[in-house]
Amino acid sequence: MPWRPLHSQHAIERVRLIVQFGEQVPAKVGRRMSDALIELRHETRMTGPTAVQGFDISLVQVEGGMVPHQQTVTNGWQFTRNASNGAPLEAVVFDGTSLTYETTEYQRWEAFKRRTKKVVDVVIQIACQSVDFQSVSVDYTDRFLYEGRPAEAKVGDLLTDAGGMLHSDAVSGKHLWHLHRG
Repeated sequence: MPWRPLHSQHAIERVRLIVQFGEQVPAKVGRRMSDALIELRHETRMTGPTAVQGFDISLVQVEGGMVPHQQTVTNGWQFTRNASNGAPLEAVVFDGTSLTYETTEYQRWEAFKRRTKKVVDVVIQIACQSVDFQSVSVDYTDRFLYEGRPAEAKVGDLLTDAGGMLHSDAVSGKHLWHLHRG
């Protein structure tokens, strides 16, 4: 039985753009950033702002299924857009030193670029009037489904070992994966 991507056209489950600022964004500027998103609420269909108490629309496997992964953030704000069943579709999260735009509705690069520009372009422009950004990253999370008995699934059929870059336990599927960013 083959592996198949999550969607018919691609395997991208989630894409996240992270703008890391070189220093703490002043509170007054953070409020102006939030106000700019408030002005866009009708266009973007996002709700907020709400306090950031722990948000990440990625999912983690637990006994009984998948649940949202919780992070601990004690300041900042977030705007979100959820599906009718409450599942998170999109979010803009500001924590004082970084701005994250995340979506589970990725289709193609051009559409993602247009949506990202509509949602966070003005917010980043406001922040960069006061602070410089340190880094910008785009992360993709792919999901593949195996259409057979789980015991027969071989991660090695999905991944290739790129010259020893992946640990053998990762390629074999013996251990869960995680990401370190520096």
